[in-house]
Amino acid sequence: MRIIADSGSTKTNWHVLHTDGKIQTFQSKGLNPYIVRVGEVYKEIKNNFPDDLSALQVNELYFYGAGCSGSVQKECIFSGLERFFPATIIHIFHDLLGAARSLWGQQHGLIAILGTGASTALYDGNKVSEQVPSLGYILGDEGSGAYLGKRLLKSFLQNDMPVTVAKKFTKVYGANLSYFLQYVYKDEYPNRYLGGFSVFIKENLDNPFIYNLVRSSFDEFFKQQIVKYQHFSHYDLRCAGSVAYHFKDILIRAADDAGVYVDKVIQDPLPGLIEHHNKYIEL
Repeated sequence: MRIIADSGSTKTNWHVLHTDGKIQTFQSKGLNPYIVRVGEVYKEIKNNFPDDLSALQVNELYFYGAGCSGSVQKECIFSGLERFFPATIIHIFHDLLGAARSLWGQQHGLIAILGTGASTALYDGNKVSEQVPSLGYILGDEGSGAYLGKRLLKSFLQNDMPVTVAKKFTKVYGANLSYFLQYVYKDEYPNRYLGGFSVFIKENLDNPFIYNLVRSSFDEFFKQQIVKYQHFSHYDLRCAGSVAYHFKDILIRAADDAGVYVDKVIQDPLPGLIEHHNKYIEL
């Protein structure tokens, strides 16, 4: 029995591949090593692993995770996984490689993940060959859910939001400054909190202020990320993630103006990643 997991900053999707072809799924919180500790990794799996399965049945585990680029970060995730899966061969990869394998297979092109966070890479059909650092939700992550939420909340708190939108915002979230600041500066996962505002943004996308907020955020995404790749205009771009998927039309318009062709947008890379494993990686 094998497991393929795709983990972002908000959630982790786990697919259990049984030897008879059956696929079993479960979900946990996102396991980004820049946010969680080893003990939290173990606890999340322990609390969500299906009761009818035994960890000892798992022969091999492929974990594709946000933040899993350096050896220290990979070790954090590996240690937590190894504690729960002591008899399992464990492979840790960056989520960009997972998205690349899902979106491109063995072809080459640009990839972007736009969910709670944002990240991009150039994929050569086998590995990530070039990457512009996204810098996370404090310093970067342009175009991500956290970036959209940060701009929305800031516009409300600084009275830059139109009255009609502000009234709707207040009705949903209230208007207590200390409440917002508590979540942003004291909450355990402020990026997830900020990303949660993308629901409000999607529901009010017909308002010009909200639309322009999304559009300008994507303009920044292409300016700070995609156009910095050498010969970026020679490659098609394929995107994964909830923000890319739910705001696809605006993303494509921003891409056109940046001279980038968006070839494909998907919400969940895991089905394509499983297909890639079935074709190219022995399971």
